[in-house]
Amino acid sequence: MLRVAVCCLLAFMVVAGCGGETDQLTPREVAEAYVDALNHRDGAKVCALYSDDYKRQLAHFYSSCESFYEKDPDPFSRARYGLFLQSVQVRGDHAKAMMATRRGPETTCSFELAQVDGEWRLTGQGI
Repeated sequence: MLRVAVCCLLAFMVVAGCGGETDQLTPREVAEAYVDALNHRDGAKVCALYSDDYKRQLAHFYSSCESFYEKDPDPFSRARYGLFLQSVQVRGDHAKAMMATRRGPETTCSFELAQVDGEWRLTGQGI
């Protein structure tokens, strides 16, 4: 009986991640979170996924990332088209993701990600 209990405990520890696993997101998970935030019009989540450098780039046009989403009447105009993640290509500590629309005119857009201080962040937009 003790042997069964020990085996169950060890199995639980492995499943629960007690072997030094990290909670860091992969580039695909960050890209999916970004697309999901756009689709749900969640400006705070979008901004949280940007790198500090990218937020500073936005600050040239707006006082902050958050202010962009507060001032723009429809910052997620693409959201009504149902964005989805098409692909993510990882090259070392950089990645490029492609998203597209499910409805309306077919549109694709790329965005860049990079590992910043051990976490994947969005670092720029493409076309």
